[in-house]
Amino acid sequence: TIPTEHERKYALLIDSLEEVQNRASEVYLMRQGYLAFAKGMAVRIRMEEPVDCPKKPKYKLCVKQKVSGRVIEVEKNIDKRDFDDLWEVTMNRLEKIRYVVEAGAYSWEIDYFQDHGETYFCLAECELPEGQAEPKKIPQFIQKHLLFEVPLHNDNYSSKRLACLKHAKKLYKELLEQNT
Repeated sequence: TIPTEHERKYALLIDSLEEVQNRASEVYLMRQGYLAFAKGMAVRIRMEEPVDCPKKPKYKLCVKQKVSGRVIEVEKNIDKRDFDDLWEVTMNRLEKIRYVVEAGAYSWEIDYFQDHGETYFCLAECELPEGQAEPKKIPQFIQKHLLFEVPLHNDNYSSKRLACLKHAKKLYKELLEQNT
């Protein structure tokens, strides 16, 4: 069976960083770029470097395709040479720091999108069993910093869209205005 990606996303306040850092069990520096994308489809490469072990990055190629009401995600490990060669032809590049926080039955991935070391957007994701629309409980630290519960399959909050600094900053500003 091909894996189905089924996640719920939440836009958070950028000032959530300190609390998330204190709860994180894993932290990664990520560089990601897209080789191709169209409505419902993306092919990307990613470098994931554990902050506590910077000499051991992992390199991955990922294909995502929306089909029959679900998102199929296939990921394959690649080597550094392939990553470096492919990086030269990527579009919509981004850097983010990912914090993994275990909370109850769920693992939360909280991404802080970076531009020259400055955070411009924060997005929390929770992978769910297929068919489950949302987590049974949203942890207090997510609720405390919550700006927006992203509807399922809303592409405005995909990493490929948030890689566009102008789009992400505009989105964040609008969310702040809606919450004041």
